[in-house]
Amino acid sequence: MKVTVTPAADDGYYCSGVSVNNGAVEVTEDPDGTYSFTIPSEYVTSGKAMTIHCAADGGDGEYTYSVYTKGTKDSAWVTRQNGKSNENVTVTFNEAGTQQICIKAEDSSGNIIKKYLTVTVIEDTLVNTSTVSSEQTTIAGTVTVKCAAEGGIGTYTYSVYTKGTNDSAWVTRQSKKTNRKLTLRFTDTGTQKICIKVVDGSGNIVKKYFTVEVDDCTLVNNSDISRSYLGIGESVDVYCAAEGGSGYYTYSVYTKGANDSAWTTVMSNSAETIINIPFNEAGSYEICVKAKDSDGSVVKSYFNVSVDGSC
Repeated sequence: MKVTVTPAADDGYYCSGVSVNNGAVEVTEDPDGTYSFTIPSEYVTSGKAMTIHCAADGGDGEYTYSVYTKGTKDSAWVTRQNGKSNENVTVTFNEAGTQQICIKAEDSSGNIIKKYLTVTVIEDTLVNTSTVSSEQTTIAGTVTVKCAAEGGIGTYTYSVYTKGTNDSAWVTRQSKKTNRKLTLRFTDTGTQKICIKVVDGSGNIVKKYFTVEVDDCTLVNNSDISRSYLGIGESVDVYCAAEGGSGYYTYSVYTKGANDSAWTTVMSNSAETIINIPFNEAGSYEICVKAKDSDGSVVKSYFNVSVDGSC
């Protein structure tokens, strides 16, 4: 944001360095005699200290500075500094809106020149935008906490706490760290509360709560086959199914005849739930259906099939 001020009538000196800043300030003199003051941010944050830098050239002897501000709701100018040689005046605005700033420079002969600036004060409230990856998991599963915040002032730190149904107090999982990602595992079933606390550079605190349901849900293979007895050239439908565990399931299907030394892979790590297997030779066979969840847990189910070779 650039604020441009024009010097008053030429009286032998001017205030060349009057500026408002939250950090480094660049002061440049324009060819037409105006002075541009570059403020790094586009606004001033409510509740955050801001420095007004006063400076003057020319005139007689030493300079003193007075600083005044006037907000939208103020009926009169508020004195921030009165007739002092201090060049850096720190002010804080606690209300959003427009603030006028008047800097008065006076030399030892009583010559006075004033400069005016206008800044916009924005209420930048701290907001906790943290999230959790899921509100349901199992004993074998995990929940990822992603800490995040907006607004406020300065650097954020995060604390994470959990409290289960059987816990009498909150359990600290992370305390006052800038780390934004944390993986949680739970050893008890039931309802788990998660509290994520954000603290900004000024000590402002905002908490956010989540509830996660933890199930003791062991992976179960519920696969089945359409029939156990058939003739040569007929087929068996394999119905792959599972419950419990974590996340999505994949299935592998294998067959092995009575005289086979190894299993034959019919389907491998597929999300397909129905597969048809034809049998062209008489004999006894085994079918193995392997169910695997997203955490890598595996449960196998076995079925016997008899293929009759008689006419």
